Amino acid sequence: MKRDGSIASLFQKHIAKKLAASSSSPSPVPAATVVEEQIQEQERIIEEDVNPSLVASSVLSESIETEDDILPPIPAPIPPPTEDVLPPQSPIYDINRLPRDPAERLPIASYPFNDQDAIRRSYILNGPYQPYSHEFKKRAIGGRERGFNCVWFYKYDWVEYSTKKEAVFCFLCYLFKDKQSKGKGTDAFTAKGWNNWNIGEKSLLKHMGSVAHKAAQEKYIGFMNPEAAIDDKIEKMRIVAFI
Repeated sequence: MKRDGSIASLFQKHIAKKLAASSSSPSPVPAATVVEEQIQEQERIIEEDVNPSLVASSVLSESIETEDDILPPIPAPIPPPTEDVLPPQSPIYDINRLPRDPAERLPIASYPFNDQDAIRRSYILNGPYQPYSHEFKKRAIGGRERGFNCVWFYKYDWVEYSTKKEAVFCFLCYLFKDKQSKGKGTDAFTAKGWNNWNIGEKSLLKHMGSVAHKAAQEKYIGFMNPEAAIDDKIEKMRIVAFI
């Protein structure tokens, strides 16, 4: 090739000049070493001229290496949570939709212990179930038609009426009856419902004077007004000590 020949002649002239300069220098470099270096440089230039893709590939590889150094490392994926990490599921119920009818309610003890006071507060806010506009059914007892008397709602604020069972329940005993009081004349006013209309107020007065009802009433007062409950207990202790 003509281009290769012209490049070779140029390098030969360049080598001759360097040899002349090196001969005049005080510490000459061996001619063989200089010639060898010039031949290597000549071959490198010829190779770049003949195959320029080598230069481009080297530049491209250097740029790729530089980009790899600049880019941040890819973070490792976050593993999904295991079943042991998940919090325990609490019972699901809507406190605003608790059944009002006494015959349809669940016992207070059936709710989670930490939720029982919240259930009580909800029922206390709604008050005892007293459907004044209900058409109370009557039944024949002793040859007479007998039924519930609405006056009992005014005289006994704890009285509730179930339209499902057509029977009377005790609001205070439902909220605060002790387990020890089960079966002691209180089941009729908390679980089964009372409807002995022929006896009338006698059964209501008897229930109101029972130990179970009085204990539930005392708990209700303490729940609504803790300070009043403490004062009442102190007064009872004074009376016992005086006696």
